Amino acid sequence: MWHLGSSRKSASRLGYLALTSPMTLKFRIPDFIRRRPTKKEQRPPLRAADVVVTSHPSKVKKKFHKPAKVASQRTTTSVKAPASATKQPSVRDLLLQTTRPTTPTTSVAEEKKEPKKRIEDTDEYVDALKLQLLKGVRQLNGNPWIEPPNPFQVALSVNNQRSISGEHMIDAQEALHLVLRPAVFAWAPDIILPGQVILCPACLMPASRSVWWRPRLLHSVSHHSIYFTMKYVCNRCPALPKDPAVKTNSRGNIKRDMARPRKAFLGDQADVIALLPPHVACLWDFKDTGHTICDSTIIDLLRALATRTSWSAIAETINEMKTTTWMKKVTRQYLLLCELLTLKPQSVPRAMPSEYQINSKWLGNLFASDAETRREEVKAELDAEKGHDLSELLNETVSLIGSRTFCMLAADHCITSDKHTQARLQSLY
Repeated sequence: MWHLGSSRKSASRLGYLALTSPMTLKFRIPDFIRRRPTKKEQRPPLRAADVVVTSHPSKVKKKFHKPAKVASQRTTTSVKAPASATKQPSVRDLLLQTTRPTTPTTSVAEEKKEPKKRIEDTDEYVDALKLQLLKGVRQLNGNPWIEPPNPFQVALSVNNQRSISGEHMIDAQEALHLVLRPAVFAWAPDIILPGQVILCPACLMPASRSVWWRPRLLHSVSHHSIYFTMKYVCNRCPALPKDPAVKTNSRGNIKRDMARPRKAFLGDQADVIALLPPHVACLWDFKDTGHTICDSTIIDLLRALATRTSWSAIAETINEMKTTTWMKKVTRQYLLLCELLTLKPQSVPRAMPSEYQINSKWLGNLFASDAETRREEVKAELDAEKGHDLSELLNETVSLIGSRTFCMLAADHCITSDKHTQARLQSLY
């Protein structure tokens, strides 16, 4: 039982607490009113022998367990413990399971991506050369011939670059494009020799560069190439008549000067080449027949065999030499390149395409065109000769241009009245 004491001050404090919170607060006697124990009732000091340790310690929530538990749950959300396990897997086992791949690994070939830039075909290769020449990326340095690069060296270089970028290696189709790249003759004198001025053949004024003209097939005795030239434009050519259509404003005044038509011409025209310096004009040594063009080697062969065999035999001889070169440069190199790159050849180009062959009709027309071009030259040489020297000139002329062409020239121009010469002409008919 508690002793309240006789102090009036203590009683007043107790009454005040009872009146102010009789319902809301639990009645509790303050500590300062409690009876203080006497010295005899004080507890004895605590000794080590009296301390009793129980086997179940009090559960204390440790804060460091909670983040460890959350971290383990985050790392193991995608990993499920096997159903046959009898104990809870440790954190170490769960972490090791997360590092293992969940899907089977793919092969190296499947991980490769498509190349950003594939090896272009013949048409795209020629178009790329045109663009490089116009932009000045590629320099000709006085030589209009552009030889194709070594296909074996290009293939190895491209494969090394693609292996670094993680792209597919060269396939059989791209290998075929490499060996089919032809030699190219680009005729643009201002690009071949920078600083060379192209003059308009009509007004002899400097012309401006326009666009590349369509490519054509360039025939040779043993091979073929691609040929293209530049198209030039004279914007205000004074040699041409003025445009009669004159525009005027509302007041009747001339709005602009009478416009002159633009004159366009190709860089390989005879009158344009004649205006070039001799060291530049000698680079162009071809015979233009319109759709196709040939070099001087075919012309020399025609002049030598015109009186000895037929046009079909000459055509077969040239096609046979071109086919041999095709087998060496295309078919054999393609098979060797596929072997080097461990590829399976596809669509092996064994036979030369028909568009690269020469027919006898074209050779006949070429020879007639060449004879017509040299008619004035032969006539000048014949007019310069007199007397008995003409018989020696006849032998040289017949050997050069053939008996047929010489007979036509002699009949047209009545070369001489010498009996010996007339007898020789009659024997040639």
